[in-house]
Amino acid sequence: AAFGGVTVEPGSSSNNLIEGEPGAADPLFVEDPDAGDGDWSTTADNIYGDLRLTFASPAINMGVSTSGSSANTTTNDILGNARFVGPIDLGAVEYFDPYPAWIDQFYPNETDPAIVGETADPSGNGLSNILSFITDTSPLASSASPITVERDTTEISFSFPRRDDAAVRNPFVEYSTDLTNFDPALDGIDGFTILVEDDAFGTSSDGVGIDKVTVSISRSALTLLFGRLAVPSFD
Repeated sequence: AAFGGVTVEPGSSSNNLIEGEPGAADPLFVEDPDAGDGDWSTTADNIYGDLRLTFASPAINMGVSTSGSSANTTTNDILGNARFVGPIDLGAVEYFDPYPAWIDQFYPNETDPAIVGETADPSGNGLSNILSFITDTSPLASSASPITVERDTTEISFSFPRRDDAAVRNPFVEYSTDLTNFDPALDGIDGFTILVEDDAFGTSSDGVGIDKVTVSISRSALTLLFGRLAVPSFD
C-alpha cells in the first residue's frame, strides 16, 4: 500500500498501525477521515478529519526513539510540535497534553495533586479541574455551570463548551436510565446525534477556540434519562 509516496508491502514494516498489518489498531484520532461515498476523488462529501491523537491512542510513543533515523528526518510534526520527547508517536501529529500548562496559569508552580490534580476541585465549585479545563471554566471560580440542558416537545439536548485543545482528552457525554449504569452517547447510535459548532463560544483568554458540543436524543427514545460530562483522567 502507498502512504505519502512511500510503498509499504504487507509484512515488511514494524512500528505501524496500518490496517491489515499484524498488530494493527485504531489510532484513536480526534476525528477519523471519511470519504463519504468511499471515493476520495469526489471531494464534496469528504471529511478529512482531525489527525491529532487522543490520550489513549495506541500510537503514542510507538515510533523509533532516535532523532534523524531514516524514518524520522524532521524534529517537528506537521503542527510544529517537537517530535522527540521520548519515543515519537506514530502518525503526522505528536500527542501533546495541554492540561499541565493550562492549570499552571491558575496555580503557578504548584505540585500538590489535591490542588492541581485532574480530579481535584480545590475551589469546591462542583467541577473537577479536568472538567474546568475541558469547558474553559476557571478552577478558581466559586460556582460554575457551563453545561446546559434544553428540552422541547421532541428532544432533549445536552450542551457544553469545549476548548479546541481539549479534544485530545476525548471528553464525552454518558447517559443512564437508573443513575447506576452509564453508557457513552455515540453519534448515530441508540437515537443520539452529536453536533460540534466550531468556535461557537469564541476564543479563550489564552487564545484557544471554544467549540459548542451538543448531544441530542429524541424524547421518544428513552422515557427516563440522566446525563453527565465525563473525561478519561490520568489521576
